[in-house]
Amino acid sequence: MTALPSVPLARGGQISDATLQRIITVGHDAQVHDTLDTAGAALIMLTAPQLAFELLHRRRAMATIQDLTDLDNVRFLPGA
Repeated sequence: MTALPSVPLARGGQISDATLQRIITVGHDAQVHDTLDTAGAALIMLTAPQLAFELLHRRRAMATIQDLTDLDNVRFLPGA
């Protein structure tokens, strides 16, 4: 069997809002109604890495913003 051609270290681009909504619907149906077709499973599997990557970076950015806005440990010197 011949291996399919691939691009090393390739990853998908930004996921559209419409695709995010479809992922939500597919995931909800799978969890609540116990229905998951092959296309829905493929959608979740193919988008999970990008979603986790984006979530991780958002959490890190929000933590940095929180650190920068936490002024309890900052002392301002009087101006001249």
